[in-house]
Amino acid sequence: MTPGEKFGHSIRCLRLISGFTQEEVANSLQISQTNLRRIELGHGNPRYNTVTDLVNFLATKITGVPQKIELFKLEEFVEELIVWRYRLIPETAFREEIGWFPTFGIMVEERWKGEWKVREEQTIHDVTLDGAKAMEMVAQLNEYHVSPLHLREILEDFL
Repeated sequence: MTPGEKFGHSIRCLRLISGFTQEEVANSLQISQTNLRRIELGHGNPRYNTVTDLVNFLATKITGVPQKIELFKLEEFVEELIVWRYRLIPETAFREEIGWFPTFGIMVEERWKGEWKVREEQTIHDVTLDGAKAMEMVAQLNEYHVSPLHLREILEDFL
């Protein structure tokens, strides 16, 4: 991943965590949606003021406190905002009619005081038999920073 792509990924993460669409952010900052899309993809050469306005706007919306984020610390700031992640767990389940069979669950981890802890009460077992589909689900849950509060309903939609 190039530095521009890394930076763009951080911007996209901020936007997704804030709950805004590209269109809403672009309209709020009076920039084109195309320009924002290019920034998120790590393409082009955006003006410094555009990028700092974008970062500070999103960070302020997320924290509720006016922010002035140093651009070189953006990745660090985004990392601190991510408080949960998902892991694929291979399992074995039992059904009376078919016996034991391999399946996959999704484990929820939460960052607590800088360390990742398993949230067993939010872990969902026996989600699917399809390992590829399970890996895709976990990747998307992590990419979009889905809250565990919405995990079950999203999985219902995905399956």
